[in-house]
Amino acid sequence: QGYRKFVGHGSQVAQVRFTFDDDYLISCGGADMSIFQWRHVIPNKVYVQNLPDKLKDGRYQISNSDLKGLLIHYFSKLFKYDRRNLKLQRNKAGQLVMDETDKLEQVQKGSFIDGRDGDQYKLPDRKVVSVEIFNSGAKHNAMAYPSTQSGSKVSDRWATVTFYSKEDADDVLDLYGSMNKIMGNLEIFDQNRVHLYPLYRAEDTEDFEDEPQQDYNRLEPVPLIRKTEDRDAVTGKNKSQRWVPCGMDDYEDKSNNPHFLLLSAADPNEGLTRPVLHAAMRRGQGKMKE
Repeated sequence: QGYRKFVGHGSQVAQVRFTFDDDYLISCGGADMSIFQWRHVIPNKVYVQNLPDKLKDGRYQISNSDLKGLLIHYFSKLFKYDRRNLKLQRNKAGQLVMDETDKLEQVQKGSFIDGRDGDQYKLPDRKVVSVEIFNSGAKHNAMAYPSTQSGSKVSDRWATVTFYSKEDADDVLDLYGSMNKIMGNLEIFDQNRVHLYPLYRAEDTEDFEDEPQQDYNRLEPVPLIRKTEDRDAVTGKNKSQRWVPCGMDDYEDKSNNPHFLLLSAADPNEGLTRPVLHAAMRRGQGKMKE
């Protein structure tokens, strides 16, 4: 099993403890009488900013426990695709890459067609290991995301979401819209080449089979239809569920622009050099796993 060795203390290590969110390891030396703080890179963790912060009678309209459930439901069920059942195509360099058209079709339908038997199968849910909610301290609080013209101000409420695997975290950053893709390159968002989404909540399970799937709208997020585990008693087919975006009624900021979630792989509260090191270590961990 691969491991890494880091040099720091000048003597034996007397005690170590992780911080509550596992992002740091604190070590206390013996004879060197020093305390070290180590960055713990968790490749399957995603940082989520701009969560609903609407207050009612001094309390959050969406409580921490309800918000945790919303985030688990949202990231495990809404946007998914199966890498193992994606068609491949060759790019200009002759490399085999994922067929983006097939990928988008899987994401929109929530299902894939097995090339071996031609049957359609529902995509499995993405596994969320844990969610931690923080009611203050969002790095980009009050910043208009992605811009003043296209989005609203980021709330002070944020969270960390840990997935079962790094592959799951990478898929979320790809499908739900990563901050790294947008900032400094807003034209790709304005041209609909990269999508951003607000937080969505699922309505009670109903059969929305006849309701057409609407196209992506960056100016006014639309309801989405997805397959569920529930089956119709008569036809035996999976029922559909309607997802609606959180909006102005869920935020203190009364902007008419969408409240897009701001996602990042590295802790946004750290400096610019930290995300660079974080990305390098994630790549290194991926190679070690291979």
